[in-house]
Amino acid sequence: MSPNTTMLVSQRLARPFGARDQFHAPADVAPAGARTGAVGYALFLVLNAVLFLRPTELIPDLEELPIYEIIILSCMAFSWKPLWERLQGGALARQPVTACVLGLWVAATLSQLSHAHLEGTWTAAKDFGKVVIYYLLLVGLVSDAGRLRLFLHALVLYTSSVTVLALLQYHGVIEVDALTTLKEKGDFNDLTGDWNVFLRLRGPGIFNDPNDLCLILLVGMGICMWKTLERGSGVRRFAWIALIGLFGYALGLTQSRGGFIALAAMCLVLFWARFGWRRALALGLLVLPPLLFVFGERQTSLSATSGTGQERIRLWSFALQSLRHAPLFGIGFGQFEEQEGLVAHNSYVHAFAELGFIGGTLFLGAFYCAVAGLVRAQEWRISSMTPELARLRPYLIAILVGYGTAILALTRTYTVPTYLPLGLATGFLDITGSSVLAGSEKCNLGLVGRLMALGCGFVLLIYLVVRSLAVWH
Repeated sequence: MSPNTTMLVSQRLARPFGARDQFHAPADVAPAGARTGAVGYALFLVLNAVLFLRPTELIPDLEELPIYEIIILSCMAFSWKPLWERLQGGALARQPVTACVLGLWVAATLSQLSHAHLEGTWTAAKDFGKVVIYYLLLVGLVSDAGRLRLFLHALVLYTSSVTVLALLQYHGVIEVDALTTLKEKGDFNDLTGDWNVFLRLRGPGIFNDPNDLCLILLVGMGICMWKTLERGSGVRRFAWIALIGLFGYALGLTQSRGGFIALAAMCLVLFWARFGWRRALALGLLVLPPLLFVFGERQTSLSATSGTGQERIRLWSFALQSLRHAPLFGIGFGQFEEQEGLVAHNSYVHAFAELGFIGGTLFLGAFYCAVAGLVRAQEWRISSMTPELARLRPYLIAILVGYGTAILALTRTYTVPTYLPLGLATGFLDITGSSVLAGSEKCNLGLVGRLMALGCGFVLLIYLVVRSLAVWH
């Protein structure tokens, strides 16, 4: 334990029980923003613009250019120091989310190596390694309150750009192959004697699936909610409200049931994090009925006994069988779809099937540590947590829970957007010093025990759901 950390613990033990003194983050854990060059951060902003807007897809002439790879390598070259700092033992000890993400990388590699699949081992290490590097760049470069604020604003800008392009395509104003509106077969129409077809909004690149577009819309809505209620917003508040309306309208056009459930969960958690359970229940009763009305019949029509709901439960059953056959390291990175023809349609279940109990627990644990760290950050009044950051905290919790809820019905275990909210949470805790003071969520044997219990509980829950709801005839 470092002398500064010892000093903090001594101060905490010396004060009266229940007192809420204000602490100053020690010098050795101060935000690294002053030590990190601006070039790497600027390149990281450009990297995210390319990730969201995918110019190689929107402009066919750029198709052969590896723009994303060039920028991320350049960003790494200018950011080797913050990347290295995040891999040090002390940093990992106070950042359990980062430890889980790095452990997940190892688990993905071992999932193939344990079956002596050398080519698959290299593929897992390389493909998921790109995602881990993005996460480390986010945590290392978004290293002070100013950079966090700018990055959140940039995310809203990128998300709104994607949304506007998708809506223009949907309404026939532009024609871009990468944005073609998805047409899906619905219910059978007895009157016409044909199947109903409904349109689903989707974006470019990694947001080409309507459900993926929902994920980033949730992040954008959460940030705009924060800015709407931020002090001093003035007339700009109406612009943030308009963006919330834009993202909500787009979310409705995706026709995503998971997106609707995630939005409802995000709102309820936000109410709780800001106002407490009693007010949250009252606000929930006021907000949920209008949401049910606005988001239409398909998104609010939920069933576990028929249709896609039953198909996903059956896939979860197959995933549990895979876990039973390879409990420690799983059947291998990318192998579930090879064996079953479909992904598990649940990111957590998919992780347990492909990466075993170790990898599945690490993936689930990353979200647990991020949410738990943000919740407990309020228990410490830290000088570096400015009023602006303190007001941001509930919205980050809501974004994490909303995203974590959405991927209960999607397999996005290895995609970059999944590690965006995790990186935001880790960066916030590091900037405010909460990652040092909230010692209950540091990497230690106690945390390992909690994560193992969490993993066992999740597997048991999925087993009970499958046994109760799966229909095989």
